[in-house]
Amino acid sequence: MPLSFHNDAEDLSNFEDSREEASPEESTNTSAMTMDVSKPPQLVDEVPQTNTLDTSADSNEEDLSPKNSSDHDEEAPLDPNTEPKPSSRWVYYMAGAACVVVLLVIAAVVFMSGGDDNEDRGIPDNSDTDLQDADFEERTDLQKLFMAISGEEVFADINSPQYKASEWMMTADPLALTLDNDKQGRIVQRYALAVLYYALGDKNMQLQDWLVGEECGVMEGTEWEGISCNENGKVRAILFDGNNAVGTIPEEIGRFPQLINLIIKNNVGVIGSIPEGIGNLGQLRQLALYNNSMNGELPDAIYDLGDLTYLNLKDNKFKGPVAHKIQ
Repeated sequence: MPLSFHNDAEDLSNFEDSREEASPEESTNTSAMTMDVSKPPQLVDEVPQTNTLDTSADSNEEDLSPKNSSDHDEEAPLDPNTEPKPSSRWVYYMAGAACVVVLLVIAAVVFMSGGDDNEDRGIPDNSDTDLQDADFEERTDLQKLFMAISGEEVFADINSPQYKASEWMMTADPLALTLDNDKQGRIVQRYALAVLYYALGDKNMQLQDWLVGEECGVMEGTEWEGISCNENGKVRAILFDGNNAVGTIPEEIGRFPQLINLIIKNNVGVIGSIPEGIGNLGQLRQLALYNNSMNGELPDAIYDLGDLTYLNLKDNKFKGPVAHKIQ
């Protein structure tokens, strides 16, 4: 029920007006108390007391009392010294609304801070469990593949080219290749190139665009510098000419089955021997490894390259005899 508060000044005005209005009885009583000065005054031992004024006062008080409860048009004037009291029903409504607001605020705070509380209490967030499990399985599968290619022992050294290449493939490769969605040959090719990159100096090599985007490029001229691919996306040529390469050629060089030209020249920082993996390049026609600092004996696998037509190994430190069939 809506509340109606009276203005104190208005109530006081009504109060004064009600007192100024004389009732008929008060008017009659006042006339009765008027002395007739035309007659000589008479002495009286005691002035008879009358209740006329008290009656009028009672009459005034009756006028100020609340009207019949059935009359809703008029209400009794409020005492100016008394503050109006709100309806109890209205108080209940306001209290209930306040409780609802408080509960909503608490729920919002708990919802927003729920994840942090779980972390603080060490409770795992299971929302990403499936995704984490899938990522772990993919990493495990890739790791097994890389170990099958390079051997397990090299991954014990976190500074090895193989370890760095595998970590890049599993965590930083922008293509994010997986065995479920991509051909294994493509993953092996990209891994072998990454091993070659880390084995010959990493960022010290003066090569552009390595480990960024497609190794063969999406169009001609956009492949990694020094890499050329055929129409099937297979590496067919590797050329490092004076690129400030430093290190040894890794065994993973034999993971390019369609490689035709392998040229690493004019890099005095390239040391070590020719890896045995060179014998897996069945389509290799040109092998140019001159003007480096390589050493050791030529591997027997080099004699099994049936398509090899050009070989240049000068200005290195190789030793041992060279078979007559390739002289």
